[in-house]
Amino acid sequence: MDEKALTAFVLGFHQLPVEVHPQAAMEIREISGLYRLYKAKSTYLSLIWPTRTESDLLRQHSPLKFLYIFHGSGYLREAALEAFDGPLESPFLFACIAYRLNDWVKEIRQAALACAERTFRQTAPDIIAKAAFILLPRVRDWHRWSEEAAILEKTFSRPDVVERLALLIATEVTGPAGKALTFAMRHAEMDRHLMRISQVAVQPPVRALTLRILIEGRILWPEGIRKEWIDKSMGRYKLAVTYAERVIERPVSLDSLIAQGAADKAAMVRRVAADGLVRHRASLNEVDQLTAKFAADRSAAVRERAIFILKERDEEGRR
Repeated sequence: MDEKALTAFVLGFHQLPVEVHPQAAMEIREISGLYRLYKAKSTYLSLIWPTRTESDLLRQHSPLKFLYIFHGSGYLREAALEAFDGPLESPFLFACIAYRLNDWVKEIRQAALACAERTFRQTAPDIIAKAAFILLPRVRDWHRWSEEAAILEKTFSRPDVVERLALLIATEVTGPAGKALTFAMRHAEMDRHLMRISQVAVQPPVRALTLRILIEGRILWPEGIRKEWIDKSMGRYKLAVTYAERVIERPVSLDSLIAQGAADKAAMVRRVAADGLVRHRASLNEVDQLTAKFAADRSAAVRERAIFILKERDEEGRR
């Protein structure tokens, strides 16, 4: 390995997708021999600079920070984090700093927090949004961090980041767009993008989820795990997900939202609209028109909702 090879590694590093981070971190550490103690020389690097310690190498060759951020030695992970300054150049690098906020060593988490405070505010919103698209569903499972979580929440709630994230959620053909939306909805900044997402999102489950949020006027997201006792005397319990909730202001009428869903090409979206018709039929102005439309739908699941309303009317008429 020489300077040219190190430069090539850094270029490849920035091309890595965020979703491969856990596997990539392990492979980079193993291939580069970044698992030895601080006082020892890395087998891989000592072949190139045999008289220098790894900390010497980092001071003299700044690009090594992209390697050392994965190092098995906490001292060198900390030194790598301290070497980052200015805007982060790729979503993968942003994710690398974010993962260190949940490092197993407290001092590294603190170094990562200081690094994030220096770099996140300078990083382009497109880069942050691409990282957030993958990280939002994952960070709820991080349990080592505490106050370090606030910097990521603050960054992901920036209006410029939320705007780019909303665009990604609407346009991504694959990936966890629905999960990203669910967790992004913790931030009220996302509310103004909901209507457009419900209309143009490429993935039908995302249109269905967004329409359900708008019709119900609220969003739920998983917040944690709690014990539900089955038999305390025997110590038997099961784990249940706890949810947080936030109220959403509808940008248009319920009738308009259900009519929009009724015209969607995806049956799952039309089914959400039909559910809304059944649930809110007493407060709608266009119940007859909407019921007739759903009753003629090509999806049996959608027709069933309309048939339920028609049967209910027949029974009331016979009383």
